Amino acid sequence: MKEDKIKDLEKLLSENKIPEAQEIIRGIIAEKLTNDDRGEALVNLASVYLDIMNSIDEQYAEALKSAVSDLKNLDIKISEETDTEKLKKVRESLQ
Repeated sequence: MKEDKIKDLEKLLSENKIPEAQEIIRGIIAEKLTNDDRGEALVNLASVYLDIMNSIDEQYAEALKSAVSDLKNLDIKISEETDTEKLKKVRESLQ
């Protein structure tokens, strides 16, 4: 029975159905658990937590990479415009 709840919890979390997952967690917590069951539940919750945090970290890292790439491109464009302006001033001074 508890294994079914854990499988349901994992499925709901993978489908991003957070409110439904919270209800299962509340139900698990509200039940009288043996020490073994409590330990197993805590390990599973920690595992789910780590999976979620890893996913968030990966998304954050990708967003940072994208932002850095955008900044590099912007820096190149600014540099090109600055160089163009400098060349224009040099040409004007030579005339």
